[in-house]
Amino acid sequence: MLPEHCHDWVPLLIRALTSPRLATLSVFAALALLAWVLAHWTWVMLTPRQPMHAAVAAPALPTKVLAERTAALHLFGSPGSVTAAAGTAPAAAPSSIGVLGVYATRDGRNGFAVLVLDGKPVSAISGREFAPGMLLQRVYADHVEILRGSQVEIARMATAPVSTAQVAAPAKADAAALQFNVRQLGSGQYAFSRAELLATLKRPEQMRLLGLYGPHPRGGALLEQSPPGGLPEKLGLKVGDVVTGINGKTFTGPGDVARLYEHMVRSESVSMDVLRAGEKMNFSIRVAP
Repeated sequence: MLPEHCHDWVPLLIRALTSPRLATLSVFAALALLAWVLAHWTWVMLTPRQPMHAAVAAPALPTKVLAERTAALHLFGSPGSVTAAAGTAPAAAPSSIGVLGVYATRDGRNGFAVLVLDGKPVSAISGREFAPGMLLQRVYADHVEILRGSQVEIARMATAPVSTAQVAAPAKADAAALQFNVRQLGSGQYAFSRAELLATLKRPEQMRLLGLYGPHPRGGALLEQSPPGGLPEKLGLKVGDVVTGINGKTFTGPGDVARLYEHMVRSESVSMDVLRAGEKMNFSIRVAP
């Protein structure tokens, strides 16, 4: 039971709570609270968070460095392992194999060499094995690189190498022409001595007289340069001729010119197929000891 003095304001309280005006105020208050909550959380979500303690920023790396490190990480596991792998690469060592003569291109990738292995002459073409476990890797004017297993070896000419300055200097009278005799036996038929050819292949200053060959769009080796008195000229070749085959084997590019000299050293006869201004021609060469 309520005290008597409360009986007067209870009806007033009931009428106030059920008043339409109070209901309207309650709705406005709820809407205002909802708007505040939405605004607060929107601000929280959109404002970037700051770290509690500012760390020292690392210097930015160039994009190229980042890409190289990423590639190294993916390929080798970690950049440290790349350095370790590079440090363990074997250095080139002197070779016990002798060199009698070479035919070398500018980059050394395509060439031919006559080597001395166990006292016997052996012909070798770059990129191929000339003995079990031995591969001719590069051929240069005064030395060759040989890959024996996983070890790279350097084999040099028996004679003293010619310096770059000497090669670039104007040729003397005795070196201006090819240093071996090529005889013409008939139309498209020639002959020379293998010993004289080997002597020429042994002299770096004679390399330019062997001609310069380049690729042909339809295959074969295109004769681009033929110095006066050089071997191509003495064999009847002209600038623009395309050597398409040797002893029945098709030429695929200028790198196959090394095969030509291999046959000259190993064979007694060489048959050379040539395309001149669309006309097929054949040249035969006899090689005497």
